[in-house]
Amino acid sequence: MLSDQLHKKRTMNLMNNILVSPLLVEIKEYGEIRDCIDIQWANFLNACELSPIIVQTNTPIHFYENLCKINGLLLIGGGNLSCISKNDPCSIIRDEKEEQLIQMALLNDIPIFGICRGLQFIAHYFGMSLTSCEDHVKKFHPLNINKNKHFPSLRDKKILTNSYHEYCIKEINNDFSTVAYVKHNYVIEAIEHKEKKIAGIMWHPERNDVFSSYDIELFKNFFNKKL
Repeated sequence: MLSDQLHKKRTMNLMNNILVSPLLVEIKEYGEIRDCIDIQWANFLNACELSPIIVQTNTPIHFYENLCKINGLLLIGGGNLSCISKNDPCSIIRDEKEEQLIQMALLNDIPIFGICRGLQFIAHYFGMSLTSCEDHVKKFHPLNINKNKHFPSLRDKKILTNSYHEYCIKEINNDFSTVAYVKHNYVIEAIEHKEKKIAGIMWHPERNDVFSSYDIELFKNFFNKKL
């Protein structure tokens, strides 16, 4: 029993801590706005040997900055940006929080990764525009992969990803590169910063019934403290 506990403790010490920004959900009958995250994220991040620290919306950002060694920031999906849902309080509050998180991560040289809405927010933060796209909700798409530095698990593979988004980016600025795209309508599905460790994908790795090995390898590589 003691040896099992020691092994578990050593394993936890080897895992990298990453901040995770959850979605917000308004529960009108109770007059509440709640931080929410799919429980599948815990399973997926555990498979990636990552230890999530959920960023509560009204907790000052500096609390997490001083809490412990942080090896990354993950902006998950769910909902729209406030530039699209202009009157949605959840979108407005979440955008304000995630802007502060990105600023904190940039100041402390912390890797930033976005999932779906998270990639959209990264794009928006760095001055790129969103546009509506068709045929990308509850669909699967094959991806074309470009040369890249942060996505070695996707290279030279035939990738089929899930898709749950109504908005996308079709053009990026000079600071970023397109990593993956859907060929028939050129919807960008993955991007990375040319200099900084900032990247994102439009698919949801946590929604697969069986987690993809290339998604697990991608997260392990990106948030590896030695990189």
